Amino acid sequence: MGSRNTVVAAGVFLFFAITGFLLFGRAGVGKAGLAVRPAVAPRPGVLLVARPQLPDPRFAQAVILLVRHDPSGSVGLIVNRPSDYAVDELVPGLGDAAHRYRIWFGGPVAPYRVSFLIRTGESLSGTEPVLGSLRYGTDTATLEALMARGTSPDDLHVFLGYAGWGPGQLDSELLNGDWILMEGDERDVMAPDGLWERLMERREPAGLLVRKTPPPPPSRRTVSF
Repeated sequence: MGSRNTVVAAGVFLFFAITGFLLFGRAGVGKAGLAVRPAVAPRPGVLLVARPQLPDPRFAQAVILLVRHDPSGSVGLIVNRPSDYAVDELVPGLGDAAHRYRIWFGGPVAPYRVSFLIRTGESLSGTEPVLGSLRYGTDTATLEALMARGTSPDDLHVFLGYAGWGPGQLDSELLNGDWILMEGDERDVMAPDGLWERLMERREPAGLLVRKTPPPPPSRRTVSF
């Protein structure tokens, strides 16, 4: 009898373990005490996609490209927040070509710090590889040279500000269920119209977390500084 009860108990445990994995085995299901290890680990080139329930309005429907992640903290750029301003309107001294490029809002930290993403096959000094042919840089001399030589605005995005996390802070937000981690794609990053909606559809089968509430407005919002 004892052996039979053991077998039954083991079967029940296995059933609930499998069911729990199928239902909750996604990154960030932590609010109900069911925290799991994310399927995608945070690292440069990974996207952080804001959950619909994210409480911080600064990151509503944000898609963030991680450009740095190490024990000292994490740095990312919101890639789907264009502004209505050209670079020369907010960042003086970057040459005559700066008017051809728009400013993107990279995040609330250091809102006047300039950085950029460049899609190129070159190994540019003052930049570091992030995702595919995308490179990340903060050197304004390199940025000015890229604009002066006529780099297409489709291949060069200039950001003011960034999103930043201290040691362990991003891990805590992931366990809290604030973000979905997804593998990045340089084409999405550089053409981000409606990106949040597209990524949510890819990540949540049948709109599991999207369609329980009325659909949100489109994520391509412009930012005023």
